[in-house]
Amino acid sequence: MINGLAIEFIKQVRADSIRPLSERLVSLQPKVVITVMKVLEKEVLEAVRLSGIGSVAYTKAIAFPAHSKTNADKCVNELVAVLEELLEAGVWE
Repeated sequence: MINGLAIEFIKQVRADSIRPLSERLVSLQPKVVITVMKVLEKEVLEAVRLSGIGSVAYTKAIAFPAHSKTNADKCVNELVAVLEELLEAGVWE
């Protein structure tokens, strides 16, 4: 949990996580990357770029389901919309 931590520390942890994520992406070769927390989208996209992989056909950031039923519902609704879009696009065929 990061609540209560200094924003500078949080930003540093996020920045320090980009390279390890890029390395995991190389081994996973995903077609789809869904970021569950919109504020992390910049770092995730940087990890995708840094990985140099060409497998990613789709990226999307959705809401994080924390602190309220409204947020949880928003996350689920956004995820359902993403999955419907991917099915329609035939990403997994």
